[in-house]
Amino acid sequence: MDNSKSFTIENVSKSLKSTSLSNEEKLEFAKKIWNTDNKIFIPRRREMILEWLCTALLKSLPKKGSPLGKEAFLNISFWEFLEVILTYFIDKSEIILSIRIPFPTIYSKIFQCINEISSNEQIKNIYRNLLESTKKCLLILIHSLSDFFRVGLDQYILLTSDISAAYLECLKNNYGDDISKELGLFFLEISDSLYSLQVQCPNQRKVFKYVSTKHLQNFLEIIHIIKNNESKEDVMEDELYEINEKICTNIENIISHGLFNLEHIGGYTIYLQKQNQDNKENEKEEKNQKKKRSDNENYSKQLFEQLNIIGKSLKYIEIESLPMLYKFFIKAQAKYNNIQKIKNIVKINTTFSPEFEFFKEFYLYISEIILHDGDYDKEVVEISFNSLHKLLEYIKEFSIYRPTNDEISKKQLGYFNKVFMDSYFVLAENESIQKYIFDIWKLLLSIDYSLIDDHLEKILPLLIKPYSNSNEICLEFLIELVKSYNKSRQLDRYINLKLDEIIKRNIEDKSDIPLYSAKYINQMIYSISHALPSIIIEIINIFTEKLKNNMVNPPEESSRKKRKINNKSNNKKNIYLDNILYILNNILANIQVSVNYKKSFDEAFNSLYKEFILPIVQNFENLDPDKNDSVSTEWKTHIINPVLKTHSILMELSENYRNTHGNPMNSNNIEQKLYSYSEDSFEMKYILAKIYLFQVDILSNKSESEEFNKICKSLIEKCLLFVDFDKMDPLLTYKPEDITNEVEFQSSFWKLIADNIVILW
Repeated sequence: MDNSKSFTIENVSKSLKSTSLSNEEKLEFAKKIWNTDNKIFIPRRREMILEWLCTALLKSLPKKGSPLGKEAFLNISFWEFLEVILTYFIDKSEIILSIRIPFPTIYSKIFQCINEISSNEQIKNIYRNLLESTKKCLLILIHSLSDFFRVGLDQYILLTSDISAAYLECLKNNYGDDISKELGLFFLEISDSLYSLQVQCPNQRKVFKYVSTKHLQNFLEIIHIIKNNESKEDVMEDELYEINEKICTNIENIISHGLFNLEHIGGYTIYLQKQNQDNKENEKEEKNQKKKRSDNENYSKQLFEQLNIIGKSLKYIEIESLPMLYKFFIKAQAKYNNIQKIKNIVKINTTFSPEFEFFKEFYLYISEIILHDGDYDKEVVEISFNSLHKLLEYIKEFSIYRPTNDEISKKQLGYFNKVFMDSYFVLAENESIQKYIFDIWKLLLSIDYSLIDDHLEKILPLLIKPYSNSNEICLEFLIELVKSYNKSRQLDRYINLKLDEIIKRNIEDKSDIPLYSAKYINQMIYSISHALPSIIIEIINIFTEKLKNNMVNPPEESSRKKRKINNKSNNKKNIYLDNILYILNNILANIQVSVNYKKSFDEAFNSLYKEFILPIVQNFENLDPDKNDSVSTEWKTHIINPVLKTHSILMELSENYRNTHGNPMNSNNIEQKLYSYSEDSFEMKYILAKIYLFQVDILSNKSESEEFNKICKSLIEKCLLFVDFDKMDPLLTYKPEDITNEVEFQSSFWKLIADNIVILW
């Protein structure tokens, strides 16, 4: 064959068709023919070589079974030569238009070969390089020889199906970044072309059908795996990450246009209206438009049917995809509505919202899992709640639900109440899903405050002491509740109901409880301190009422084994008043008395003293410490010390209160009464000393008199009696309630004295 005489058209054709030569030998011969500078004329030799090469690739595809790995279409040399040939014809495509080669069939088989990697070592070794070489040829065919490539929408549908299946297989089995990268680049090229053709397609129902039935499942699964991998470290900076991001964008574009083209919106509306029908009048209207409705509805409902099919094998994929699909529908519906307005053909429906009805349809998929969570894997349950959260976020973002009190909003509100409130109270008792319920309620609160307000009495008991795994979201929910009630100027109502629940639950240990966390208390303090003075006064009065109604009397006897405060007079449940006083004291310590409301504030403060502070101290005085030593200690810790702190704050807050109930000239005030009980209570000593020093400061600013000097000296002496310098560590400082021993007390007490050294001087 090296003889130039053999280079005739007959001999060349005979040699390329010979059965005695191997594919490799034929390829070498074809290259020589292609590159020869022999002057013997061979008509259309380059076109003949192209046709032979493509035919050889096509014929090498196995008709049955799997490829062995030696076929021509798996030979990289064939593809490298094809690239050379195609490059030559880039500017001469008109001379090869008569050659018809079904390239999609060849490429589909190449993509399908990924399934052989695990069992065929030869394919495994060459697959990455094969993809790289075949991709170069495809790029030329798509971008430079499209007339020769001649691939239409139907062929791209099949190609997309095969490349998506191959890429999904690669993602699932982790065949390596090199193969993933090459398949990903293939995916981008093919999906770009598919999208362009589907946009131009005059038959959008055809597009809808192939996207929903042929591509949707693989597309959604690819997105799931890519998004899941994004959470892994060291993946966001590499090239493959960028490819995957583009793949997700292409998939979303195909789905968005294919399933939610403006031509499809009318069909969805008809389907949703039928789902929403509940009276004979609507049924009659349907009969009048039976054929039109039937055609539109039948193809629009394919999406929901396909989701059901996907859900049977891949429930988590079905549920995870709902927010994305819902967002596409909302945006398409908005465009559709705008076009209708421009055309002045808007039909105002005061009882039907397509966007909300679409949400209801999707919620049916989610509720199946949420309401029967025990039948599903925990991961699927979590995905369900996450998807529900995103759906509700879109309802909020796009104002699908607006509390306008019209017919539509009333129906939507009724639906929300029935689905997310009434049905969820039982679910919220479930430890495994309580945190998700709180998250949904928190979001609903931001959508419509009344949704939560109407059910606050049922919700608060769940927030007082949630399961530990719900603490974080419970805290966020509590903070948003305070903000919402402050914004609506109903903080007093919220505080009233909250205190009722605190009293009912009667929590002894408030550690690790969101209701007493610093973040929540700080938010509550901020909200109340910025509320209207009238609301602040009402809140103080509410605290007074609750404390008065739950005041406890000392028992005659008490068991040392029970750390409880019993009420012998009315057999009420034991109340740990420090839990209520802790909240009250934080509020009082951070409010400011408005000049215009000074009188009303003073009345509220005086009422608190007369109705609760004084009576509770008197009850304590009636307690015989010799007979009830443990109860006496209990009272100091849970009642008297917090009450004394309240008294101290009120003295600093109100001059009227200070003059009336904290006047050092009055030897019968409560700080004087409690002095004799302070010996074994570090916290009480500290609070009393703080009160005494404050009183000295007040007296020192008045006109000097012998009586004032005498009182000041007495108060200072009482403070100094608490001092024991030998047990003081200047490096330690504690809050009064945190002091547990003499060293901690002396160290903290010395800091208090140092802060008031000017007074003592």
